[in-house]
Amino acid sequence: MAFPTTGILDNFNRTEDPLSDSGNWTMDVPTGDADFSTNGTLALDNSTPSSGWRSDQTYGADSEVYALLDTATTDGFRTLWIRGSDFGTTGEDGYAIGIEKKTGSDQFFVDEVTNGTFDTISTVTDAEFVNGDFIGGEAIGTTIRMRWKSSGSWTEKRSIADEFHQGAGNIGMAVTAATNIDEFGGGTVVAAGTGFNIHLSLLGVGA
Repeated sequence: MAFPTTGILDNFNRTEDPLSDSGNWTMDVPTGDADFSTNGTLALDNSTPSSGWRSDQTYGADSEVYALLDTATTDGFRTLWIRGSDFGTTGEDGYAIGIEKKTGSDQFFVDEVTNGTFDTISTVTDAEFVNGDFIGGEAIGTTIRMRWKSSGSWTEKRSIADEFHQGAGNIGMAVTAATNIDEFGGGTVVAAGTGFNIHLSLLGVGA
C-alpha cells in the first residue's frame, strides 16, 4: 500500500511559543514534558523531552503519521504517536514509533504504550539517520508499521501484529534530544490511496 496517503498538517511557517496553530496542537503528551515552539520554519524542541499532539480531531483506527527531522545528530529518541489516547495525563496510551540516535547504527523501534508504560514490541538496528530524513508510521487493523525515507522513496523498517490499541485516536510527536521538526503530516488512511505528494500539500498549510 502506498505511503503516505494523507497530506501535511503543519509546516510550522509561523512564530509562536508554545506551538498551537490556533488550537490544533496541545502540548505535553505526558504531563510534565516541555513545549514545542516555532521559529517561522520549524517546530523547535525547547527543552527535552518535548511533546505535543494534534488535538483538533480524532483520526480513524486506520491512521498514519510522518515528519521530517531537521536536526538529528544528537543521541536520543525521536518519536511519532499514532492511535493515541489519554494524552495530557501521566497515563497515555497508543503506539510510539521512531528512532533512537546512537553511536554507530541507529535503532528503529515500535513501542506499545499502556497507561504511560512503554513496551518495545519491535526493533531493528541497521542504518544511520541523518538530517532531513523522514520517519513515519501507520496502523492498519492489527498491523503496525514503521517507515523511513532518506533521499529517496519510503522504506518499511518494521512491521508487527499487535492488538492492544485498535480504536481511533490522536497523532503526535515527541523528542528527548535537541531536534527540530518539519512537514508533520498524517491522519486517517485514505483507502485505495495512490500516494500523496507531501510537498504539494505545503501550499497554504500552517500559514
